[in-house]
Amino acid sequence: MLDGIISFLERIHIKEPKKPPRKPEPDVISSLPQPIISHIASFLPTEEAIRSTILSTSWRNVCSSLSNLEFNQADFKKKKLDSEVFSRFVSHTLRSHDGSDVHKFTLKAYFETLPEPMLVNEWISFAVQHNVKEIYISLHTMTPVTLPCCLFTSPTITLLDLFNFRLKLPSVIHLSNLQHLQIESLYFCNEMSLINLFSNLSCPLVNSCCVVSCPPYIPDLIPKSGWNLRSFSIANTFTNFDHNVLSLKLDTFLYHGSPPNIHPKFFYSMKTVTISLLNRAENLTEDCRRATNIIVGLRNVKALWLNRLTVKYLAHDERSLAQLPISFRRMKILGFHLYPKTNQVQVLSFFLGRCPNLINLVIKFLDGSRLGNVKEKYWQLPKSCDGALDNLKSIAFHLFYGSKSELELMRCIFSRAKNIEKMVIHYSEEKQKNVAWKKINSVFYLALVYKLSKPGTDFYESF
Repeated sequence: MLDGIISFLERIHIKEPKKPPRKPEPDVISSLPQPIISHIASFLPTEEAIRSTILSTSWRNVCSSLSNLEFNQADFKKKKLDSEVFSRFVSHTLRSHDGSDVHKFTLKAYFETLPEPMLVNEWISFAVQHNVKEIYISLHTMTPVTLPCCLFTSPTITLLDLFNFRLKLPSVIHLSNLQHLQIESLYFCNEMSLINLFSNLSCPLVNSCCVVSCPPYIPDLIPKSGWNLRSFSIANTFTNFDHNVLSLKLDTFLYHGSPPNIHPKFFYSMKTVTISLLNRAENLTEDCRRATNIIVGLRNVKALWLNRLTVKYLAHDERSLAQLPISFRRMKILGFHLYPKTNQVQVLSFFLGRCPNLINLVIKFLDGSRLGNVKEKYWQLPKSCDGALDNLKSIAFHLFYGSKSELELMRCIFSRAKNIEKMVIHYSEEKQKNVAWKKINSVFYLALVYKLSKPGTDFYESF
């Protein structure tokens, strides 16, 4: 009976009711006011924003009022389009502009390949005439370039970023609203004109300066400018600093280069510091002294990152640590790059013992096998370095190898820190291949976390 009913139902052809045609969804974006559409388009790369004009009739004029103009010749080279196409694209885009203000202007070009290199000045002048606030210029040339004078006397520019070319400076620079200056791989045709210029530079609001891969005399000129700097970054630019640098009262400082010979007072005001020292291979004892002077001055720092060579200099002689402040009581964030060697681990243990209010700790281990059989001078850590870490909440271990020194460091940390809320371990590539090692040690670490930390601790492993 049941089989018959099923067979009958299968023979019945039931027509499903037709669904009403789906109404097209309204184009919400195109219905927005033109200024809002232009603002949305300004977040796109300029080339993509130009393409968007075919989407709708209401988008046809959207690019005439873009506030963010970015032109990168490298994008055209990837598409096998020559420099003439790039040049025409830039000129056409600027001619189509409706005269509204430009917030950000970026030009990345290969100066010597342009069919008319002096068009660069026209493009830059256009941005200045439209009250540009942020301007980035990269020209990739050692041919002396003279940029338009209006660039150096603009009353609207707040950020100026110049990269990779040789610059002929004008006789007058007056950027009354400039706040951020970045110069990278920038060279100057006349050193004396630059020195005189910095002595008479009129940029009263500059509070942030970054100097990367530039002539060594530039950082020494910065204090003579009279700027009220709060942030100063120097990378790949050797400098010894002169006594004028002590006039700077910085909040943030980043340094990447050979150990500078500088008085600890320079660092007294700093809150956020990154020190990445290089090896001069000249006088290890002198470099250790210079590295120690830096750390001695960081008595008020809140966030500190040290690279492997900085740690190496501090680990070279236990007498270096004896000169450091008794307490880094304001330290909240500490980042260390180090080799998993006994002395370098002891330097970190020493710091931890003097950071009672530390909240976040980040440790990046480096491959100790690269050191070969180099013997380290063993010394005993002072016993006064076992302070509690009651405020430590977060720990991250990067490129963990599982060496004896690393395990001892973990035990040292967990014996002092009882309130950890989050721990992250990123294993080294070598350990990623050893699944058994990971499983065994995962149990060990989890046991440590749940035994020594409060319930609810988050534990993450990255394989």
